[in-house]
Formats: sequence, structure tokens, C-alpha cells
Amino acid sequence: MSQATIDPGARTRAASLSGWPQRLAHTVVVVAGWALFVWGWLEVLGRPWDSEALSWLIVGSLVVLPTITIAWILHNLGIHRRKGARTGVPRIDESYPRDWNGREVVADWPALAHARLITVELDGERKVYRMAKEGSTAHGLHNGGNGGAPTRTLTRSTG
Repeated sequence: MSQATIDPGARTRAASLSGWPQRLAHTVVVVAGWALFVWGWLEVLGRPWDSEALSWLIVGSLVVLPTITIAWILHNLGIHRRKGARTGVPRIDESYPRDWNGREVVADWPALAHARLITVELDGERKVYRMAKEGSTAHGLHNGGNGGAPTRTLTRSTG
């Protein structure tokens, strides 16, 4: 796996609009979007309605949604103040010693990365990943000949 390097001192910004045609098109799209938004609300407000619940929904959404948005922005600003700017993806432990059920996982991951067919065998409290033999066409759950323990054979395409 390759890790991209990021200069912590470098600041990233959105690309600016280049040239007047792109700025004009951008302005037209933004104005059209707002016009459509205002027109939609005028259509809604122009219709007769006497539902108190709808009034509360509209007023509530005009108060609650901006409040939640501002709280989220302030939360993220607080994280930025405490930790600084994000300079890369956090490193994680990529080991896989146990599965979700607590079984020990036994596998040669580099070799399995190139395998066309992989068998997964449950051997007591162990889950064993193996490359299947060439020519094997087993699919699904079957008795893998390991004392009656079920084996799930998975195929994956390499092309």
C-alpha cells in the first residue's frame, strides 16, 4: 500500500473560476437555483392551508435546522482549534487477529491477495483462509473434509 505524502504547511483552496464565461455560467446557475427555490416557496405559501401542525413544522424547521447546522460548524471549529488542520488520513492497525465472533484468524494475506479462489474453513475457534487448488470449482457451504466442520468457499475475480 502506498501512502501519499502531504506537506503540512501547504494550504489547499478550491480552484478559482477561470475566465469570464465560466464565472457567468456559474452566476447564472446560482441565480437560477435561488429563483427556483423562491418560486417553490411562493407556490407553497400561496396555497390555502389551515393546518397548525404545518405552521409549526415550517417555523420549527426555520429555527431547528440552522441551529443544528451552526452547532455542527462550531463543533468542527472546536476540533480544529484543539487538534489543528488535518494533514492526512489517520493511521490504523491493519492486523486482523480475530473475526467478529472472536475466532483466531489464520491467513497469509500477501499470498491470498493474488489468489483466484479462497477457502475459508472454521476449525474450532480458528478461521483459516487458504488458497484453493487450481481447478477447484466448489462454491457455497459444504463439508470440507476437516472432521465435519463447514467450509465456505469464496470466489473472487482477478481480472
